[in-house]
Amino acid sequence: MTRGLRKGWTLIELMIAIAIVGLLIGFMAPRLVGRVVKQARVTATRQQMDEIRKALVGDPNLISDNELVSPGYVGDVGTWPPPAPGDTVGLSWLWRQPPGVPAYNPYTKHGWNGPYIRSDSSLRFLDDAWENAFRYVRDPTGKPIGLESMGPDGIFGPPLPGAPVDDIRVMF
Repeated sequence: MTRGLRKGWTLIELMIAIAIVGLLIGFMAPRLVGRVVKQARVTATRQQMDEIRKALVGDPNLISDNELVSPGYVGDVGTWPPPAPGDTVGLSWLWRQPPGVPAYNPYTKHGWNGPYIRSDSSLRFLDDAWENAFRYVRDPTGKPIGLESMGPDGIFGPPLPGAPVDDIRVMF
């Protein structure tokens, strides 16, 4: 007697197919999750640097009666923040008044008018998403023209000759 064509899968075939799919997911998931986490950190660092830029030089989009509403630390004080202990860029002066800098005078429109950025007990805004400190991008005269993060590789510039640069920059 001949058997008819069988329809469906046997339990062993189904288990082998599930095992193969599981292996493929096991190999691909860490790469995909790693890529998503890296991109999320880059986005968070870029947003953080944009907020620091606004705190330093103001928000050019906030204008009222042809006057910049939010001139930032540099617009109020007239200089860049001095280095602080554990903070070579001086970003910690964005939430506390530096010594020797007078309080804001509304008549002269000069002096510290902060805080320019929300204070955080752990000062997390001083570092990027990889816990590396920011630094200024400077023009040939030494004037700060932007803010820079090392990015995912933790190195300023290319990690190896010819490798792509993954530094994150926000210009003022």
